[in-house]
Amino acid sequence: MAQQTLNGLLYYLAIGNALALCLFGIRFILDVHGMTKDYGVPISSSPSSIELTYTSACGIRDLSVGVATLTFALLRDRRAVGIIIGAAAIIGGGDAIIATIYSSKSWIEVLPLHCIATILVIIFSYVILKGENSVKS
Repeated sequence: MAQQTLNGLLYYLAIGNALALCLFGIRFILDVHGMTKDYGVPISSSPSSIELTYTSACGIRDLSVGVATLTFALLRDRRAVGIIIGAAAIIGGGDAIIATIYSSKSWIEVLPLHCIATILVIIFSYVILKGENSVKS
């Protein structure tokens, strides 16, 4: 079966998306306080093991999705990249709910950013999956 390839601008956008996810993951692991503050749910100055477990899990989650997306993008597998990025919308939707419920900020400061990002991810996934049908033989 022929594989549909990822070409042109979509290729570079997919790589950029993957690298951004990897950077978010690394930052969640290495800069716990800064990333959780930016995320909208800051942790205490002396975080408990539960807080550190949560932030590490977020970091590993983002890093693993980023590495998987990067791998398939470098292989130019359009369908796999579109599916992974589409599935990553679950992360954005979940993050929107979590940040809105637990944030020290008002929902108006947290929810729009997460929702806009999630909508953009869904659109990007759709565009990749419906993109040009270049066939690699």
